[in-house]
Amino acid sequence: MKQILDRDGHLSQADALTASRTELLEIYRLAKLTRRADEEMLRLQAEGLGDLSFFVPSFGEETAHVAATLALEFDDLIFRGLRGSGIALARGVDLHAFFAAALGCDQAMGRSLPGLSAEPEFSICCGSARPAASLMPAVGAARALALKGQAQPRIAVAFFGVGSTQHPDFAGALELATHLESPVLFLATSDRQGPSGEIAARAENAGVSAEYVDGDDAIAVFESVRSLSQIVRQDGRPGLIEMAVEFPEPGGNPGSNPAHDRLGNFLKSEGLLPDDLSREINRAIDREVVEARDAASNLKTQEPRPPSEQIFAEVLCRASADLEGQDQNYRDFDAEYGGSEDPDARCLL
Repeated sequence: MKQILDRDGHLSQADALTASRTELLEIYRLAKLTRRADEEMLRLQAEGLGDLSFFVPSFGEETAHVAATLALEFDDLIFRGLRGSGIALARGVDLHAFFAAALGCDQAMGRSLPGLSAEPEFSICCGSARPAASLMPAVGAARALALKGQAQPRIAVAFFGVGSTQHPDFAGALELATHLESPVLFLATSDRQGPSGEIAARAENAGVSAEYVDGDDAIAVFESVRSLSQIVRQDGRPGLIEMAVEFPEPGGNPGSNPAHDRLGNFLKSEGLLPDDLSREINRAIDREVVEARDAASNLKTQEPRPPSEQIFAEVLCRASADLEGQDQNYRDFDAEYGGSEDPDARCLL
């Protein structure tokens, strides 16, 4: 496993550090902002506020996601799945827009699941909650980018979790990317308590260049993604990085973030994060999150939301027979509970 910072935040490979002070502080700030924003989203969901019925936080993965995203070129095309809050915020998505999209108050008016909306101006494609959904589209997009033959080569990047590796599309995407010589970078997060390096090993067996990295080491993630993404860009062949992270206990309080604490300890030891700056970062993040939450909650869309009985027609051009049945079930439920003040019933709607 590649590691540059040990668990206490001490630098073990000084010559491996190419990230600037500004980049390291930005990783620290954005990882902290992501955790705080995710916590606020869960609070809104738990208290039945803002009509937020679905949200999956990125607890444990946020620092790796932020570091990886900042190491990419801005024009690289990103495909993400669930738990990608840090990816969007690291790309520059405004926090107000982040909350508005989750609460269904943006221009899409709730047509995308929270955290999965497309952000074309930031080269982020629309995500999906289905496991492995980011993989095949990323392979195809990467091949298309290669065929365009641009002066400044772009790559496609697919973020996914360990659950996606159980889906047939994982093996299929590796094989297809190798066969087509698609410049795609697969970024997988795995549980450091699970099998060691299994995802990277499977990629290598499929002919894909792979690395196994300590995902709680933000510097190792940043340096690995920066290096391998350039190789993928230059050689026009796929690559994969497995980032092993420490997840919070299921159902428990997320508590502290080991990856964030490790980077913070390093920054403090280097004199880059004095106590007054740390406090100011925390205060600024709290202000940003509260302001963004309140602004999204009070936001009025430019056009009224579609009536609930038209929700399927608003999203789909043509519904299959199965979806027509779901549409009818939704109409029946809406007719019975649409005016209910029960938060559980409103959540289902």
